[in-house]
Amino acid sequence: MNQAGTIEVIKIRDIALQVSRDQVVSNDAVEDARLTIRAICKEASKFGLTTADVVRAVFRPALEDRTNACNCPTCRSRSTRLDLDELRPMGDVASPSPLA
Repeated sequence: MNQAGTIEVIKIRDIALQVSRDQVVSNDAVEDARLTIRAICKEASKFGLTTADVVRAVFRPALEDRTNACNCPTCRSRSTRLDLDELRPMGDVASPSPLA
């Protein structure tokens, strides 16, 4: 990807972060991002990549470290076992089996 393409992806990621944080984004910026994503998808399809591949590549770096999940079923399902263990109160540990 050339430097201009990289700058466009950075702009799209910034818009995604703003939206994910419930910040106001202008309609012009959203429309520019929409057109850019469509152009990237069209170009990527020439190399055998799907729209999902492009969306993953563009948005994952911007959204993967997002820690302020809501508590909807989707966000809860994304929790890892480590996250669940951190939420458990100290001392709330299952007692070991008497046979162990």
